[in-house]
Amino acid sequence: MQTRREENSQLNFQIRKRFSSISISRALFIALFSLLPFGLLLFILNTKEVVTGLKMELLISATIYLIPLALIYYAFSKKDLSLKPILKSTGKHHIDILLVIPLILFSISVIWVTILLFNTLSAEFAQSYLDFMNSIDMLVTTAETPYIDYFYIFVAVAVLPPLLEELVFRAAMIERFGRKFGFKTGVILSSILFGVMHIDVIGAIVFGVILSLIYLKTSSLFIPVVIHAINNGLVVIFIFIDDKLFPLSPWETTEPYVEFGWIGIILFIISSGWLTLYIMQNWSIVHKKVPIAEQTAQPEQISIQVNL
Repeated sequence: MQTRREENSQLNFQIRKRFSSISISRALFIALFSLLPFGLLLFILNTKEVVTGLKMELLISATIYLIPLALIYYAFSKKDLSLKPILKSTGKHHIDILLVIPLILFSISVIWVTILLFNTLSAEFAQSYLDFMNSIDMLVTTAETPYIDYFYIFVAVAVLPPLLEELVFRAAMIERFGRKFGFKTGVILSSILFGVMHIDVIGAIVFGVILSLIYLKTSSLFIPVVIHAINNGLVVIFIFIDDKLFPLSPWETTEPYVEFGWIGIILFIISSGWLTLYIMQNWSIVHKKVPIAEQTAQPEQISIQVNL
């Protein structure tokens, strides 16, 4: 008689096999095609001023993430598979959640150090870079924003994106690329693709590498989703504090970044050292873990044929 642990292991294997068989290009085409009618509807609503402002931004964000999530759910449910096993905690390596600390510090310090480097070349160029970073404003709020809207913002920023992006960039891409090229290439490719979709490219790439190693180590998305949610959730918390409690306006000129540049450099050294050490200690997993297609012994001894 199977134990619960053996059953979860078998389900987890089937889910990973399903992901490894997905055609990334075809899945992307289907997702974009499915978004078109909803995009048209949102455009009409905005043009007719039926929905505008923050509510429109929330609707756009929800659509962008909910439609692909629904497609992933459908793709698995039609094969009688649930995503729950791969999203569950394995009960191990929870200490890795603390990696959210150096990941956040690294993202901040990379921008800080970039400003310092640009400033050595041209003060105007450094200021332009800072202006660009400060100009990126999604889900604009004010002191008059209703409290309930912050809950919707939290869902749109700290719940849906981590869930979808971990399913796509960690599970789907790593399993698919790992099957075709090996997990080393899978981690690198998925992390680069994840990085170029974010403003802080370098920070996001490192973020992707760390979460990829955690996924491979645990065969679970639980810790990656939690870290991702904490990272994004802090943004919402700061927005709330800035609107409702006291202002947390970002520095608008490069002077304070230059004046306190030593702080940015220290943060960069500490965070990059911490993350580098973790990567060095866990990189061997990309060689040790065997891609699904190369496994000869399947935990559940079930062969399933999947096509997206």
